[in-house]
Amino acid sequence: EPELAFDVAEDVAVLPYSSGTTGVPKGVMLTHRQIGTNLAQLQSAAPTGPGERILAVLPSFHIYGLTALMNAPLRLGSTVVVLPRFDLETFLAAIEKHRITGLYVAPPIVLALAKHPAVTRYDLSCLQYVLCAAAPLDAALARACAHRLGLPPIGQAYGMTELSPGSHVVPLDRL
Repeated sequence: EPELAFDVAEDVAVLPYSSGTTGVPKGVMLTHRQIGTNLAQLQSAAPTGPGERILAVLPSFHIYGLTALMNAPLRLGSTVVVLPRFDLETFLAAIEKHRITGLYVAPPIVLALAKHPAVTRYDLSCLQYVLCAAAPLDAALARACAHRLGLPPIGQAYGMTELSPGSHVVPLDRL
């Protein structure tokens, strides 16, 4: 009988699909070690923990959703409220109802928060920060969103699926 040999740290943990920015979308094999290391690297830039409430609306099959909305907050004891899909009214109501403290979003959601009239119908005063990634965010739009919500500047991050995913994050304590 063959001997089974494995190294959990080097075993493939997830197979997220890249967006295909440089070609067609493709599956990326990420190991337990890659995921764990990136979570440790990002912890100081975007610390979270007990008492924090994160609203998860980005898909968890995307590396941004998997890392920022599931692995990182749960690893540190935060509460994660999960929505099955993005609907602006449901999103805003969830922020108000669950007293969400942090949002990890993509630019289209920042645009909605900055410009959509529905935003004024909800109490979003519980929000402490918004971090945007997954695509470039226009500086004027970021300022408009932060101003409208009465928040510090919108944090921005950069990464790619192959990096597990984060490589650059503006630390939340520097906003």
